[in-house]
Amino acid sequence: MTDVNNSIYRYLRAAYELRSDDCRALWSAAGYDLSNSQLRGMMVSSDNDDYNEIASRRLKVWLRELLKNQGLVVPGMSIDMQVSALAESIGLTSSGDPELDAKEIRNNLRGVDWND
Repeated sequence: MTDVNNSIYRYLRAAYELRSDDCRALWSAAGYDLSNSQLRGMMVSSDNDDYNEIASRRLKVWLRELLKNQGLVVPGMSIDMQVSALAESIGLTSSGDPELDAKEIRNNLRGVDWND
């Protein structure tokens, strides 16, 4: 599941054009102080030595901060529901698969010319 969590994070970071400073602020608001190398580690492939796995609990609190940042306050929701709320806020219908929904959010906001 953690590889899926990293994919969700990467898709949403691209969708909302979040830079390292933006992500650091969201992580900090979620209670995590992360270094540049830790942030980079979340973006690399799982076979990379610098890979930083995002646990479900960590992703959930980061998503909560992203939702707040987008003006959508929905505390206590699961990752699936949080990603669905982001999708629905831009007019997409949730598929029920948070990784697929995050990818669709990215494609909808930034276009489909991405090299996954």
